[in-house]
Amino acid sequence: MKSSRSLVFALPFCVIMILIPSCAATVASAPRAAGGVLDLAGWDFERDGTLELSGEWRFLPGAGGPECREPGYDDSAWALIPVPGFWDREMGGPEGHGWLRLHVKNVRSASGGLAVFIQRMQTAGRLFVNGREIMHDGHPGTDRESTVAFSAPHVANADIPAGVETVIAWEIANFHNWHGGPRFSPELGLAEPLAVSLWAQDLREMLATGFILMMGVYSLILWFLRREEKASLFLAFICLAIALRVFSTGAFLQRLLPAFDLYDLHMRMEMTATLCATVLFVNFLCALFPSEISRMAVRLCNAATVVVCAPLLALPCWITTRFTPFFNILFIPYTAWILFTVIRAVLRRRSGAVVVLAGTAVAVLTLLNDTLFIIDPQFRSLRLFWLGLIAVIVSYSSILSFRFARACRTAASLSDDLRAEVERQTLTISRQNRELQALMRERTDMFVNFNHDLKTPLTLMSNYLDKHIAEHGDGFSLSLVRHNLEKLKRDVGNSLDLEKIMHAQPLYDHDQAVSLAEAVGDKIDFFRLSAEAKGVRIEGGGESRLAARIDPCALDRVLDNLLENAIRHTGPGGRVAVSYRRSTVGGRIDLIVEDTGIGINPSHLKEIFKPYRQIRRAKDSGAGLGMGLP
Repeated sequence: MKSSRSLVFALPFCVIMILIPSCAATVASAPRAAGGVLDLAGWDFERDGTLELSGEWRFLPGAGGPECREPGYDDSAWALIPVPGFWDREMGGPEGHGWLRLHVKNVRSASGGLAVFIQRMQTAGRLFVNGREIMHDGHPGTDRESTVAFSAPHVANADIPAGVETVIAWEIANFHNWHGGPRFSPELGLAEPLAVSLWAQDLREMLATGFILMMGVYSLILWFLRREEKASLFLAFICLAIALRVFSTGAFLQRLLPAFDLYDLHMRMEMTATLCATVLFVNFLCALFPSEISRMAVRLCNAATVVVCAPLLALPCWITTRFTPFFNILFIPYTAWILFTVIRAVLRRRSGAVVVLAGTAVAVLTLLNDTLFIIDPQFRSLRLFWLGLIAVIVSYSSILSFRFARACRTAASLSDDLRAEVERQTLTISRQNRELQALMRERTDMFVNFNHDLKTPLTLMSNYLDKHIAEHGDGFSLSLVRHNLEKLKRDVGNSLDLEKIMHAQPLYDHDQAVSLAEAVGDKIDFFRLSAEAKGVRIEGGGESRLAARIDPCALDRVLDNLLENAIRHTGPGGRVAVSYRRSTVGGRIDLIVEDTGIGINPSHLKEIFKPYRQIRRAKDSGAGLGMGLP
């Protein structure tokens, strides 16, 4: 089924999305705090963007007084703690109250002012800049009764003066969560981009919730149209549970209702809705592949879920969060059971099993990503489980749609006459024939491309061989080498690229760093003999330490074709120059090949990148295939 293959091929894209790092936390050259001091002498917020205030902060466990927030306070005797991180080791447990301080030096001025963004202060905290409070989450107290937990991202103007040492003081209290301390690092940057980032985060959560609810309604409609398809009903319940989790645990709801303490709801729904969605998925598999999973096992799973969810909903939040490690471990047998069931369905060639496996793999990978994100603050990734859930829901909905459509087609085919069926088959065959013809054309073009590109290095090798023979004389061995070079120029074919096209694989891997100085220098040396033979001077250069992220074979192919064309169309006494420089477009490099040759009429510029297109002149003897630029 072509749709199944398409979903399977989409799996690497989802994996890449999971591995996208946080923009404020993964800049390799970003400064980090050391010994409670962060030096920003080399950081320009307008040029380099937002900076995560990570590294070593000064830390004082216990209830420090108001003097801890003042910039003149001496914190040299305080301990050091990594941010982001947990303070469980320093505090002897997750619960407690403490102060963190960071001295920021050499801040550059920025138009629009600087702001601070904090993902979540877990579970209560206040942030001060030079003794002035700029944001708070709940109320940090010295015990559980006096601490009010709150969980929502914030952006606040920092008003940090340029060139003056600034002290950031962070008061944190945790008496509600299973881990305590600075779970996320504050981020310092321009106010407008940070506000836009927070708005975009809310928008993503709302779009995710709306999309999942829409897919739930769609699945429910499918169930009403075909009641015997119980999988549609379970998928509708799964969508409802997931949407409830995304909406209730997202920051948007808390900011929408700031007067209400939604922290308990957040923590309860994060565990309860996730567990319910997992068990509903087991029931979905049972309805989809009834012969692959025991109904008795499903009933036991449902009963165990009720037993686990009851205390999660009834007990106080600070107690239920202590069971979070057990809760995470509980997913291991669930996940193993689900994967075993789906893989067995694939091996038995059950309809839609491949799509279910692809969707389940996405769910497992994103769940692993989020689990590592939660338990290890140093794991630098985005929380994208809800994105993975969307991919899973789409794949599962597609299965139900295919089954529903197949049932409709079966009923319709019983009443259709033979002529309509023949016409449908004829259209299918015609389409497949067109696709086959297009594939054959692509194979042929690639074969010609490859032979065209091989012509340049073989020609250069022949030139050097001719020079050697002219200087040292001919012989049997050299004649044999020359004979085989000529044979290669005639017979070699692009078998590798043809196989890649047949297997839908990419031709190039651009995730490689290439030194422009080495690549251009080697290529100039390689073409020097050919240029001197025509009386053409070839030269080049640029920044010695400039590198590009590109496949070396692709760069080699570009330089071969451009330099060969330049030398071919430049007369004696002419000049060919290769240069490279940083582009005015961020993150790019301009590679420039110039010559004093015959040039190209501006009216022909739109035609030169078409295959086999040649611009002929009356006195032009350097005829090629017209494939170099394409």
